[in-house]
Amino acid sequence: MSAMMPSITDVGLIIVRGTLDKITRRNSKRSRKKRKDDATGGCSSSDNIITEAKPTPVQLRLWPALLNSLDESMSPSRGRGGRGGISDEPMNVVGIAPTGTGKTMSYLVPIISHCVMTLLREVNQAARCDSKKHNTTSVRGLVLVPTRELATQVSRECTLVCKVANKYLTKKFDHVGDADALSMRVESLPVYGGVDIESQVSMLIGRTDEESTSGITPFSSLSLVVAATPGRLLDILRGRSDSDDNERSATLAAFGDLRAIVFDEADRMAMNADMAGQVDDVVSILRGVIRARDVAGLRGASKDGGDGELLSCLVSATFPEKAREMCEKWVPRSRVVVKVDSSLAGGNEPSANNRSSCGGGTNAGEDGGEKSAEASSSERNISRNLDLSSIPSNIVQTLHVCSNHKKPRKLILTLQRIYARKEEGEGRFTANNRLTIVFFGQIKTVKYVSKLLVKEGLRCVELYGSLHQNEREKRLLEFKSGKTPILLATDIAARGIHINNVHYVVNYDFPSSLDQYVHRCGRAGRKDALNGEVSQNPPTVYSFFTREFSAMASSVLDLLKTCRAWVDPNLIALVEDIKTSAHRLNRDGQKKRKREKESTDISGKTGETEDDVDSDNDRFSSLGKSVLKRAGHVSAAEDSDDDDESI
Repeated sequence: MSAMMPSITDVGLIIVRGTLDKITRRNSKRSRKKRKDDATGGCSSSDNIITEAKPTPVQLRLWPALLNSLDESMSPSRGRGGRGGISDEPMNVVGIAPTGTGKTMSYLVPIISHCVMTLLREVNQAARCDSKKHNTTSVRGLVLVPTRELATQVSRECTLVCKVANKYLTKKFDHVGDADALSMRVESLPVYGGVDIESQVSMLIGRTDEESTSGITPFSSLSLVVAATPGRLLDILRGRSDSDDNERSATLAAFGDLRAIVFDEADRMAMNADMAGQVDDVVSILRGVIRARDVAGLRGASKDGGDGELLSCLVSATFPEKAREMCEKWVPRSRVVVKVDSSLAGGNEPSANNRSSCGGGTNAGEDGGEKSAEASSSERNISRNLDLSSIPSNIVQTLHVCSNHKKPRKLILTLQRIYARKEEGEGRFTANNRLTIVFFGQIKTVKYVSKLLVKEGLRCVELYGSLHQNEREKRLLEFKSGKTPILLATDIAARGIHINNVHYVVNYDFPSSLDQYVHRCGRAGRKDALNGEVSQNPPTVYSFFTREFSAMASSVLDLLKTCRAWVDPNLIALVEDIKTSAHRLNRDGQKKRKREKESTDISGKTGETEDDVDSDNDRFSSLGKSVLKRAGHVSAAEDSDDDDESI
């Protein structure tokens, strides 16, 4: 079974080519299906063009960074001061790139390449030792995600790459005489709540129905890449209430050879206190298992040649300052930072002139700071700003300043215009036509608007966290297929969910943060952004901005200007009114302090008159109202509570 060992770069290139070829064939199949469905309605010439899948900028930068770190983690001489005195310690990786640019594939390809390399080394080691029996199931890569929907999506993409890897492994050992004596494969496993936990545990420890009926091959090795939500994975690692000690030990042992952990949508997990605590516990348990394996000599040089370091990778489209402290714990020093089209909220220029950048290992400081190849004056202010990727340039943003009581009617009119356009230009609404996602801040608002749309004859489906998992999957599939073209959702659908035909996004309730706004916008036009296509009818995001978000008005205005989007004159007037009011309050405050000082000089006492308090309160309560009155949209704001979603 011995064979010449390729490098991890060689394996990575083979898997990249195979994966891109599979994606191209998949796009070709979908294009043929679309032409068939639209035969009666007619297709434009652009619909007949099949775009060849190509690597995206973030993939071209993350692939070598991760492959290099994983290669170093497998090197026996790692961390011994090679390469001219520069430490060969594998670097952790942070990737920030716009939505829909292929970040999932950017970390899956290197991790699965590492799995292939590990399997090849095991076969060679077994050949040298003349091993007759070898049966293992090990988790080599772990991807932590905030939602169940994202876990299943990552697992599907992983399965695509695994097929390419398994085809390579099969060809690599075609010369082996007894083909049944060798079984090596890489597989994907989604782990999330709301479904049976026993089957997930059985897959982790290598106890499957297939093995119980057909037996186990003399040499069998299975490498798993797990995509999991933190809550369910923590339940598995801690052990079920009805499980025995042997099962829990076997489950922990399955993670003993873990080499890479990815935090996808890390900022979302970091800013949710409950989820952040679950991630902390998962990471603590896994690092403890790995250390125990190293001490026992069951890992490291005996298998991979490394000392058991766990490579950490963090990817997201946004990286708020309030999430950084938690992420520092998950992705220890030192780090390689990859930024593609990254910008600072509140600034007028994207960082490094909107160019992608990649920081090398020698740029990572000992303080764990996030160093990168870009060096701009705006980077020095990063601690005071929101670091986020730019909204894809193919998306048209339309924001209107309005009042709450106007929103239902504005939504109905917007959707009616969309469907009228479809009926005139594209005929019957099918799965290949464009879909719409409407985002809300509360579940009760979702249900209220759903009833209104049904009365207007607009087909829609609801999606929120408190639904049973089977119902969530059913409704999401109904939307993806085009059977129901409108999805009314909370922010559970705002991150990572990839649906090719989503062409419109409506922010019925404006998000409470700019990073969430970026993620919502990223649900539209993902297929065009990923394939580099330019549509004659570009994807569009409609947003209803109400006065309770006036504190965000200035930042929203800066973001729209950065993206060269249309700006509602009422938003500009609102920002100017806020600045004027703030200046007036500051000026009046200075006058009041001056009067207090003069009063102190006279009587030795300080005080605040009731007129002063009333005057300040009146000015503060009128903040922004003048702008909304000019627009004719003034109304009392509704009370709202955060949507408590069950992940």
